[in-house]
Amino acid sequence: MAGGNFGGGDGSVIMPFLIEDLADLNAIRNNMSSLKYYKLVNDIDVSLDELNKIGLGDSGKGWKPLGSGSAGFYAQINFNFKKIKNLYINRPSESYIGL
Repeated sequence: MAGGNFGGGDGSVIMPFLIEDLADLNAIRNNMSSLKYYKLVNDIDVSLDELNKIGLGDSGKGWKPLGSGSAGFYAQINFNFKKIKNLYINRPSESYIGL
């Protein structure tokens, strides 16, 4: 697993960054300055247990959305017949919440 370094690719439409694990999915937030392309190569479990295993559980709040406020998320993800499953988010006092 790539552990936050992506499994390959350069972020272009022809060679998207390859998302192999939860750490790679989280690493998308480090590339938000311009449109990038991503492709899932495995199913990704975003449950609180999995988030906690890699230090992303945020004291029970779960997944921290990739975008920031109304600025949102600027990327394209090819799910490649894979799934992001068990997405856990508990942020009732925040707005613009999602992947």
